[in-house]
Amino acid sequence: MTNHIRPTWEHAQSRYQCVPIKTIHKLQSDFLAGHDLGLSIPEISTNDAAVIVAESLEADIVWNRDPVEVLTGGTKKRRMPDFKRAAISEIFIALSDDAYHRGNQTDIKTLWALEKATLQELASTPTASPLLDYAEIYLDLSRNSEDSSNKDAIQWMRKRLAHDLQYNEGNDVVHILHDLADLYLAAKKFDQGLGILTAILKYDPTNIWTYNNIAVFFDSCGLGSLGAQAAKRGLQLIEFQGDKEGVQEQLEDALEPSQEHKGKAYKIAPTVLKEFQRALQLDFQSRSSLSFEQLCRDVIPDFDQIPVKRPLTTEEFPLPDMAEILPVLQELQKSNSFFSKLMRIFSRK
Repeated sequence: MTNHIRPTWEHAQSRYQCVPIKTIHKLQSDFLAGHDLGLSIPEISTNDAAVIVAESLEADIVWNRDPVEVLTGGTKKRRMPDFKRAAISEIFIALSDDAYHRGNQTDIKTLWALEKATLQELASTPTASPLLDYAEIYLDLSRNSEDSSNKDAIQWMRKRLAHDLQYNEGNDVVHILHDLADLYLAAKKFDQGLGILTAILKYDPTNIWTYNNIAVFFDSCGLGSLGAQAAKRGLQLIEFQGDKEGVQEQLEDALEPSQEHKGKAYKIAPTVLKEFQRALQLDFQSRSSLSFEQLCRDVIPDFDQIPVKRPLTTEEFPLPDMAEILPVLQELQKSNSFFSKLMRIFSRK
């Protein structure tokens, strides 16, 4: 069946989007024209192409309709895939910006809470949309956690780590482990933080960023003298392989910890501290042969229990029925875009 309708509405967007608008537009156009989605864009599988169309159409519907429906729950009458949640999250941010310009602090707090809750729901679903970069979502949720013990922030960072190993071949594993160690240290959980950093040092003693991170961050955690030891070792690494990253000056500054942190007692198990200091002195040519997967398991005993999203399939989220979706899309073509309605939203309260 061929349809003459073409997407002329405004496509939904998200700061976490990893698929270009032109790709979404192409796939939607081919779907509405009755073309085989498996042939639309060769590098995108038939399943992913269909899921992108199904999810983006749902998000476009809420993006182009009156924001009042979002605030009153009207969008819940339709399906709620992750990309639609991401689009709603953006709507809340845009509305909070509008409230800020109007000086309405109550609306700002409400909208921020709604945005955060929507993002948490998105991150907690069992399936992954091909439209979204979940690593960035987990990172933002971790950074924006308000838990003083860092418990929530740590859990989101653990999910980011497991997701990276599953979907990105572990290319960011070491970087994420650094972030996870920092969270433990900031929460004064020194044994866990130092344990992760010890494993990273053993994995690759030639990563200058490990020494730099320790040198800079430890001072703020009350571990300045340990940071100075790392700075010294980092400078020795620079002598060995050169200052390719331009961090020599930063490391030299870290050789003298801040006065306010000197003399603080370490709350670290002696065996943990000994292993960390031993790792600081490893030969620069003693890189480990561990896989990223084994590295994660070594530093996180329950790593295999961390939930990881599975790819969303057309069986779980099929393409919309044409007879049901066409009237909705025809209505969209007559509507104004979301942003043209934004300034009218609060005047209706």
